[in-house]
Amino acid sequence: MAQIDRNLSTDVAKMVGSDPELQAIAEAIATDARANYAGHGDAAAFVHVEEETYKGVREPRVVFDHPVASFLEFGHMAVNPKTSEPTGRWVPGIHGLQNAARQHGSGRQT
Repeated sequence: MAQIDRNLSTDVAKMVGSDPELQAIAEAIATDARANYAGHGDAAAFVHVEEETYKGVREPRVVFDHPVASFLEFGHMAVNPKTSEPTGRWVPGIHGLQNAARQHGSGRQT
């Protein structure tokens, strides 16, 4: 009977995570996401690449940490600035990070 090392997937992930090509793709995604957010105030300044480590595996991660990142990315209900009441109008999301990742092969391919 064949045996597989139970740490095999972690060992492979460590090899891939340290690949400079993965870092280059993360930087390209971040650059495209910044371009997608360029016309939306200071949002582009909140897109950056940071390193994440989990169970010894280091990987680059593209982060959008604007205070209202989820509203910008996915959309939100408009609010009257004078009364702070919802207007009932939906403001579509920009999907800047999602679209940038898809341009570089991430997500479901159809």
